[in-house]
Amino acid sequence: MKIRVVGLVFGLAVVVGQPRMAVGAQGNEATAQAVSCTLVKDTYSCDWGVFKKTLADAKTVALRSKPMDPGGDRQLNKLVVSLGKEAVTLPEERADLVMVLVPAESSGIFFGPSGRVLATLRVYGRGSLTDRGPLLWAETLDGQPDIPWPSVVYQLVSQFQSRVNGR
Repeated sequence: MKIRVVGLVFGLAVVVGQPRMAVGAQGNEATAQAVSCTLVKDTYSCDWGVFKKTLADAKTVALRSKPMDPGGDRQLNKLVVSLGKEAVTLPEERADLVMVLVPAESSGIFFGPSGRVLATLRVYGRGSLTDRGPLLWAETLDGQPDIPWPSVVYQLVSQFQSRVNGR
């Protein structure tokens, strides 16, 4: 399964790959965390199985939308609650996962009916206060650029929830 992700400057692609382990420190406690995404050139390779296990093991999730969007945060909060996790705000270091909702970079005028990436929901592992953890998963939504932002958020969250639920 291939999933496309958009960075701030250039397009990235997410494809199924092999898992790795990253070892980090959280205070005095050493933690090992499965890394489901690896970056090679401009391509992220992610493993859904590793991410799904990490998601199942997580108890808390910090939420962030960029730019700050109260409506988007409410949708993310509903998603986290539906997954049976506790949503935390600050500090993010307490959270097992960090979900970041990012709109796609707009690059000008679009002609014709062409789907393009509208937004990405990125899921990061546990990190420190100044450094978020490794990228574990990125879910993107493709569509027409004239879709209102609240609809984009709703569709992206629904798409991610369907994937997690196996629909």
